[in-house]
Amino acid sequence: MLEICQVYNKLNSNLLNGNPQPTQPSFQSQKVEETINRINTHKGVKGIIVVNSRGIAIRSTMSQNDTIEYGSLITQFTAKAQSTIKALHPDDDVQFIRIRSKKHEIMIAPEKDYSLIVLQNPSNNDDAQH
Repeated sequence: MLEICQVYNKLNSNLLNGNPQPTQPSFQSQKVEETINRINTHKGVKGIIVVNSRGIAIRSTMSQNDTIEYGSLITQFTAKAQSTIKALHPDDDVQFIRIRSKKHEIMIAPEKDYSLIVLQNPSNNDDAQH
């Protein structure tokens, strides 16, 4: 899951540095799409969202309303988790967050400029082979 965020970070870095690399982004975008499609086929996955650092979705498999709601709230939650970890352990970084309730499981892979959010049904995840 982290590979999606890393590809988006590299694309963003190249564009900010004035180096759009015309052939590379299309290959990397294709890789991102393939990875999202692969994750989306896992049993129990309800949706996938890629958000930028401000919580704005740049890619989603969910409805617009769900994308906006989950993207915004999870970005705020992730920022709070990151600041808590920094306060407790200044040399450490959050690499992955997993929240599980009776009805939902939310997995978050935060990176510098983008985060990957996967929402799934936890009852289907117990017997899924990943």
